[in-house]
Amino acid sequence: MKKIYLLFGILFSTTLLIGQRIDSIRLGGVNLYQPHFLTKLVRSHKASVSTGSVRRELIVRGYAVQIMNSTKRNDVFEAKSKFLSMYPNIKTDLIYQVPYYRLHIGEFVERKDAEVMLNKLRGHFNECFIVRQELKIKQTNKPKEDKVID
Repeated sequence: MKKIYLLFGILFSTTLLIGQRIDSIRLGGVNLYQPHFLTKLVRSHKASVSTGSVRRELIVRGYAVQIMNSTKRNDVFEAKSKFLSMYPNIKTDLIYQVPYYRLHIGEFVERKDAEVMLNKLRGHFNECFIVRQELKIKQTNKPKEDKVID
């Protein structure tokens, strides 16, 4: 019985290895074997560093204003259109959590900024309130260039 389990284990692990593409890299006097996807990942990182731009995403806790919550998708789209006609430059997020469609607007780091927007919207939308959400801030860091002083 142990021989059967051992044989099955060897066959199973062999099929897993056959399905992957393995790259061989020579580092000094050592051959390094690694999956192909890892080689591609390292190359893309080196390329982004060599071009001088590294994209990072910073996630912070922030706020948004929820202006609509409904099971009817068309009602939420109408509210979105109404909001965008009033504030075309403010971000809107349509969120679907079964069975509700929710419309969040804005990305506010400070609660007081969300409260200002909430007060502006109260006369136009009945169901307004502030919600907590994660904000993704995209950053591109470029290395500082050395200045040559003559």
